[in-house]
Amino acid sequence: MNKLLSANFSRLWKIPAFWISLLAVLAGALAVMGLARSAADAARQMGRDPGLEEYYFQMIPCLGPVYALFASFFLGTEYSDGTLRNKLIVGHRRGSIYLAAYITCFAACLAITAAYFVGSLPGLLLVGPFQFGATGFLTYALAAVGMTAAFAALFTWIGTASTNKAVTVVLTLGLWLVLALAASGLNDRLAEPELIEGLWYDGAGQLMAIDPEPNALYLSGTVRVVCQCVLELLPTGQALLLHDTAVIHPVRQILFSLLLTGVILAAGLLTFRKKDLK
Repeated sequence: MNKLLSANFSRLWKIPAFWISLLAVLAGALAVMGLARSAADAARQMGRDPGLEEYYFQMIPCLGPVYALFASFFLGTEYSDGTLRNKLIVGHRRGSIYLAAYITCFAACLAITAAYFVGSLPGLLLVGPFQFGATGFLTYALAAVGMTAAFAALFTWIGTASTNKAVTVVLTLGLWLVLALAASGLNDRLAEPELIEGLWYDGAGQLMAIDPEPNALYLSGTVRVVCQCVLELLPTGQALLLHDTAVIHPVRQILFSLLLTGVILAAGLLTFRKKDLK
């Protein structure tokens, strides 16, 4: 395993996609913080004092496709260069090869996440401190690590199952898009109010209040709990919750990340062991 990891990381530093991903995320974070300063100043002029957390996690949902592209290029090159086949020829086990690939992808994705966090640090000077304190920041950082682990496991599975780099790119981005749309749909339904209130004009042109009425789209009871858990389970859902600073159950969300990562790793190992590597 040590030799596999050493070889993987040695190759990682030489891949342009890795450095491009780091620089793109870093530049994006700096740009977001620049815009955040203007937004925070406008909010203060209206009498509201926002904390940095309102802007710090704005770009988190955009990290998913960056992970997908990096993993596709990194693992796709393993197939196109015959690296995976050569590892088997010299006697490495498939399980060790797969786990080494995951660890490398996870470490690289974690570095991309760290680049985003570092690039957002100027917000402390441009916007101000976090209002949820050091504990809140640490909680959200751990949730981001869990999300990254799940994404890395998912894209490693696809990257080792597909032998064509172009197909791998399409599959990873396509899966991310499907999961992002599913998470967005769940989030929108969970955000529906229990009661609908509004205003209307009567025949005389006077503005009248409408009595609150039950909202047919509101989710309640067991259905709401299940949808909330699914949202917290999906890595794209976790990204949305981080973006909205709406992580209600941080421990449960982190445990869901660990559970999903473990399940995907097991499925990926099973798939890779049965794959015919030509």
